[in-house]
Amino acid sequence: MSKGNRANLESLLRSACEKQHHYKEGSPSYAPEDRSDARKEFRDGNRKSLIVWDIILFAVPIVIPMPVLLKWAIWFICWIALVWFVLPDWFEALNTLSRRTRRVALLICAASFILSFGPIAHTQWREEKAAAASGTLSMPYPHAKNVLPVLEIGDSSSKLLWTGRPDANALSFVWDAGLRIENGSDGELKLSTQVRDHQGTLLVEVDKNKWRFYCCEKNYTDHSLEVKDKRGHVILQIVFLSDRVRIQGEWRDEFGNGVRLISPGTDAGGVIAPWTTPQTELKLEGTIAPIFKYPSKDHWGEFVDGITK
Repeated sequence: MSKGNRANLESLLRSACEKQHHYKEGSPSYAPEDRSDARKEFRDGNRKSLIVWDIILFAVPIVIPMPVLLKWAIWFICWIALVWFVLPDWFEALNTLSRRTRRVALLICAASFILSFGPIAHTQWREEKAAAASGTLSMPYPHAKNVLPVLEIGDSSSKLLWTGRPDANALSFVWDAGLRIENGSDGELKLSTQVRDHQGTLLVEVDKNKWRFYCCEKNYTDHSLEVKDKRGHVILQIVFLSDRVRIQGEWRDEFGNGVRLISPGTDAGGVIAPWTTPQTELKLEGTIAPIFKYPSKDHWGEFVDGITK
């Protein structure tokens, strides 16, 4: 290597070492206090525009429908930003504390928000869940996998074991409605059925545990579903247990045909009451006892006294 090239290489290495030493000691451009000053200058210089953007972000959940949890997460961010604008010195003081102290301070800040607005958010969340038009039922844990497909008529102890094809109805009530129960690929029992009113209007449908509600009142949990008609009568009641599915309901068509599965009482034996005319239906009139409290917007997921599922 020539002397000129060697001199250039030594000069480059010396320059790199000086820069590394300069950064390690802490150059003015990288000093923490300068970064703090830069943040403060940015905040003070753009305070009005930042507040406007904070207000816009706050208004987004009000204008655009979104899940309650996402709505309150956005409002929490807005609240933190507002505190940053109103109490800038408090945030700057946090930077002088230890990391653990900063975490405790932020936790206290979050806790104050939750304590202030948590009850409102919880009420809105319950109302959102109560108003849901669809959902999925599942068996409670723990439960065995691939249990026998057994239907029980309410709590009557009358059980029906289905040993036929999984794609066939275990019970056929009217020409377009029945009950199908099968084992799913996840090892859980899967239930399918449809319920209509006297005019043939679909009120609720369940397809392999995925339910969709159309009318008129309902209440539910992860493992239970109950639907009422316009009269306030229970027309479908499903309860998943760890080894079977309890069901009560009324299935009818617009031609006057129908059948009711009902439990007259605990361990009292189930009743299957079919009819082919409105007159026969009147003679067999019976109501299914609800297991949930109503209205659901005030009692979402709450069972009547003495019932726990």
